[in-house]
Amino acid sequence: MKQAVLVTGAGRRVGLHMAKRLHESGYQVLAHYRSRTEGVDELEALGVATIQADLKDKTAILDFVSALQSRAETFRALIHNASAFTPTEDSLDAAADQYLQFFTVHMLAPYLISQGLAGQMQGEGDAPADIINITDINVENPTVKFDIYGTTKAGLHNMTVVLAKKLAPAIKVNAVAPGPVLFTHSHSDAA
Repeated sequence: MKQAVLVTGAGRRVGLHMAKRLHESGYQVLAHYRSRTEGVDELEALGVATIQADLKDKTAILDFVSALQSRAETFRALIHNASAFTPTEDSLDAAADQYLQFFTVHMLAPYLISQGLAGQMQGEGDAPADIINITDINVENPTVKFDIYGTTKAGLHNMTVVLAKKLAPAIKVNAVAPGPVLFTHSHSDAA
């Protein structure tokens, strides 16, 4: 693949929608997923290339970066959408495990993937390549019940600013902070 667009967390919801729309717009999409879903089957039926990886620890992420380096000659864009989203656990021991998981998915994986693929990124013509980090409105308006989620997404926002400075002008780095996409049982009527 040349000028590939990587979308992490493309198996469902926002990631699936982005992967489909980018494919429909003519981009060569490489759709990452952790667990096989109907959305992954749908992408493959459309001819979208998929790649499985569980971004659970440093070794798994570095293996994923190596696999990506061999799957595409160049990357036009990286969209870091993979996420973990649950309320913070009450037990300190469970919350500590949760914090490590969220940090790894929301911050370590985007950092290692961006750094590992930076040398293969190029825009079209004179345009820069793009890295887009999907953060959350919790960055600016944190929810107490989701404090670990929000703080790791805030870390991703800060990483966006740092990488924008570090990788400019060849790579443009931005963040998109969507609000609620799918209401869950944890959302009150007021929310």
